[in-house]
Amino acid sequence: MATQSSSAVDTLDPAKGALGTNYARAFMFYMFYSGLTELDNHLGAKMALAESLDTKDATVWVVKLRPGV
Repeated sequence: MATQSSSAVDTLDPAKGALGTNYARAFMFYMFYSGLTELDNHLGAKMALAESLDTKDATVWVVKLRPGV
C-alpha cells in the first residue's frame, strides 16, 4: 500500500519516524528515541527526558532537561 510517507529508503530520522502512516518506522522511533514526555499506565503525561516544561504564552517553551541528558 502506498502512502504519502512511503519511501524506498529506510531512515532513523525521528521526524520521519513520527509519521502515523508508516507503522514500522513509528515503531522504530519509539524503540530508539526517548521523548521529553511519555504516557503512564493511565495514559496521563509524565516527564521523561524533561525535568520541567514552562510557558507564558503557549508559543515559546522553556524545557529543563534531567541531569545527564
